Amino acid sequence: MQNLNISSDFQPKNQHITFMLNHIRKCTVPALTFASLFICSCQPDTIEIPKEELYTRNFVKQFGVFNTEQDWNSAGRIKAEVDPSLLSGAERINVYTDWPGNKSCRIVATYPASEQTFEFDYPKENELAYVIITGHNGKTIHASYSRITDNRMFVGDRTSRAGIKAPLPYPFDLTENKALGSLPVTSANEAFWRNFTGKDGNPINITDPVTTPPTHTEYAEITLYQWGGDNTFNDKNNIVDKTEGKDLGEWNEGLVTKQYSFPNDITSNVVNIKFTLTLTGDEPTIKIGKKEWNDIALDGLADYCKTNGIQINDKFQYVMNVTGSNVDYLKNSDFVRIQGKHLIVHSAEFKEDTPQQSASTVNLSDIFDLYGLTTTPQSTFDGFKNYYLGPNNTYDEIGFSCGDLAPIVGKGGVFSEEINDKGDRITCNLEEFYEKLRPQDGVDYIISEDNSEVSIDYFFGCASTFNSFGYFYYTDEDANIADESERMKVLLKRPMFLLMYNACPGANILLKEQEDGEWKFDSGLNYPGINIVPDGENEGKDQGDEWEHCMRFSKFVEDAEAGKYDEQYIPRMRSANYRLVYYDDTQFEGGKLKNNAVGKYGFPKGTHIAFFVIQGGQYALDKNGDAGFKLGHRHIAFSRPVMNRYIGNTIKDGHTHSAGKPSVMNTGTGQSFGWTAFVTYAWNGQIIMGVEDYFAETENGINGSDHDMNDMLFRVNGEFERTRDELNEDPVKKQSWVIACEDLGGTYDYDFNDVVFGVSHVAGETTATVTALASGGTLPVYLQSDYPQIVDNAEVTHANGILIPTGSADGEFHSWWGANRPNSTIINASRWESEGATVEIKVPEDFSLTTHSDTHAKPGDGESSMGGFRVIVKKPGEEDNTIITAPNKDNSYTAPQMFLVPNTWLWPVESQPINEVYSGFINWTSRWWTNMESGMSGRVIHHYWEPVYKESKNR
Repeated sequence: MQNLNISSDFQPKNQHITFMLNHIRKCTVPALTFASLFICSCQPDTIEIPKEELYTRNFVKQFGVFNTEQDWNSAGRIKAEVDPSLLSGAERINVYTDWPGNKSCRIVATYPASEQTFEFDYPKENELAYVIITGHNGKTIHASYSRITDNRMFVGDRTSRAGIKAPLPYPFDLTENKALGSLPVTSANEAFWRNFTGKDGNPINITDPVTTPPTHTEYAEITLYQWGGDNTFNDKNNIVDKTEGKDLGEWNEGLVTKQYSFPNDITSNVVNIKFTLTLTGDEPTIKIGKKEWNDIALDGLADYCKTNGIQINDKFQYVMNVTGSNVDYLKNSDFVRIQGKHLIVHSAEFKEDTPQQSASTVNLSDIFDLYGLTTTPQSTFDGFKNYYLGPNNTYDEIGFSCGDLAPIVGKGGVFSEEINDKGDRITCNLEEFYEKLRPQDGVDYIISEDNSEVSIDYFFGCASTFNSFGYFYYTDEDANIADESERMKVLLKRPMFLLMYNACPGANILLKEQEDGEWKFDSGLNYPGINIVPDGENEGKDQGDEWEHCMRFSKFVEDAEAGKYDEQYIPRMRSANYRLVYYDDTQFEGGKLKNNAVGKYGFPKGTHIAFFVIQGGQYALDKNGDAGFKLGHRHIAFSRPVMNRYIGNTIKDGHTHSAGKPSVMNTGTGQSFGWTAFVTYAWNGQIIMGVEDYFAETENGINGSDHDMNDMLFRVNGEFERTRDELNEDPVKKQSWVIACEDLGGTYDYDFNDVVFGVSHVAGETTATVTALASGGTLPVYLQSDYPQIVDNAEVTHANGILIPTGSADGEFHSWWGANRPNSTIINASRWESEGATVEIKVPEDFSLTTHSDTHAKPGDGESSMGGFRVIVKKPGEEDNTIITAPNKDNSYTAPQMFLVPNTWLWPVESQPINEVYSGFINWTSRWWTNMESGMSGRVIHHYWEPVYKESKNR
């Protein structure tokens, strides 16, 4: 036995190698095992290393011992089982990597619903798959993520079409809550309301106009303050010296602005403001504006002085008359500014000049009954607040990625947050989709099957106020009353049900702990009740947190869209499921629900279901009328705009928005029509309802809305008559993989771009496509498959199973980019040109890229465990070809010459060793193909190969 000389550039790092080293001393015959990498022989003469082991020897020499415990294939085989309860009326089951619409979504399987169990290839690292079950006409029956555990997936656990079965809730009458206010009676609706028979069968009460004496009959002083140049306002230290005053300075130069506080109890429509002034120049001007610096009044002070003979430097009193809508600006401002030039302001006073005429009104509580829903019977409002119906979050424990929402509400989404600044114009989503969605027609859903259950999934919200949300229903006969005013008399007094007293989505957020990898509910984002600042008076937007309480949800989506998260740690949102309850006529007495009314979850065929949102509803109802405002016609918005027009919640045609100020809008001057706060559409076959939660138009200088129509997003589940317009226009991509090969060119650059091809296959279909992606080597190479090629709809098997695309003489791989491309050409290894030809192959029903086949293998060639593909390499001067196959699972000591990864992987440029770009490759660490080393973006090929899925006829 000779001494064993181990090369200094190879040291055993693996217990398998150590085992062989310890036992090789006992060998009595030549042994060609993994020890051949570094052992000359058990004999005194050197044994030549076999050609099939040469590659492995050089691989180890360069990289050291590799991970011998895996098969160099990132695809796994998943066995799926579907809950039979989901398959009634179902026709097809589709499986995706993500919610369709997400840019990373791929369809991986499609099977008829008769296949309750099936298998499909899937990235090993993925823990979830999105499953959509459809019925006739592609209608979605079930859509949700399912968890994958130990290569198994069960679809339907804890779910049903309309959510988890829960006990029926109990109604609680909220009609007498003092927060319910009134709506104005105007010339446009006065005739309607004077002929309106209320819910009790009697004419409705209309308050007559009254004259209210003015609150102030004499001038009252307004306190002046100094406005700091750094936009600060100090009400303690900067009181203006009334004797000396301060010069306001030049209009366009270093303005010194003064503030005066203004009372909020103005009742008049005419206010006189009297300034004590000293002029300092020839053309004095004065302007009044609110704190956002929007001008509300501008008067010609110079002309006033000339008309009244006032000389320069004379101290005098100037009276500015503020009327109409400008008074409303003053009413709703804590303070306003005085800005001008060539004058000094010493003091300011105001008085109301005329009394305010109040309008006729109708109380909302006289029109309809408002019911809340509770989990246990309640008789007091405090009991209702403690037991109001909450969401069922547990039925959707997995939720969905915030990245799934980017195509809907992300910066590039169809319903992007806030307004759309298109450079030459600024629009809102309501305008952008007005023609397609026809929101003016209204949103209601008509039950198509008797005793059908209806639920809604609240899956995203960016609501800025503590809203309430509810539904009402009416018969098809009601909906088809020909005369509009008679129809409205019926619909407006239908009972209204608050499905969500607290319509905040804060309880939906899930975050993944990076320490233990578990998804957990983030209690820090929960807003189960009224979460307001300590003084207890501010509501909604005014939270003292820069709107963070409502904007965090869109921020999660935008960050996911921008790629700021590791893919495995993108925040998820659970759906909050609410089931709608139906009360038939027997549960009413005298127009009101009986005290012991019992509902059910099934709705009769032909029932119309519509919705409403009450802006600030929870806050106001909780305060029982003591919140500083009452819920009026601007706070409630029905999903039928015509109803909004009758209650006076209108918007004028021709409104515009301001850049950088999404909630600041310019009210239109055209015709007024009913406010459209609801839109509905389809997203991958699922019915979506979007809600704008704020005011239709700017009033009194406040309450403007951005009209993005995404403040509340719901999936609406049920059997309905009408279909909706599909807004997801992005085609679904096909499940595709990249197989990369090193061709033994002699340089051992290990760039794995010598032969790169893609394989696309959707489980359940009996065809697959093979696409040439790169040919960085210069040797003649051929792609071999175990499965026949489809040519002109016929199955063709070429000699040795070589795939030959149209136009290629013999299938040499370089010719996949054209018959005139010689094998010496380097293709797509320096820069991306385009993919080469595509070949379709016929595959069996159980085809998988995780299984092996040896149809064309010769003894010693090993097995192909990547769908039966091999690469034949012809080397000049050698009689035998080199066969590149996937590593043999029975011989884990063979270095990878072929591996399989998802199609998003970017292969290295020519002569760029793969380990320098992807350090995790050698040991095949988790998701190594997504983890590129810093600064290596220019050392890979950025290809654009993403095959679009087209439904195959071969299933």
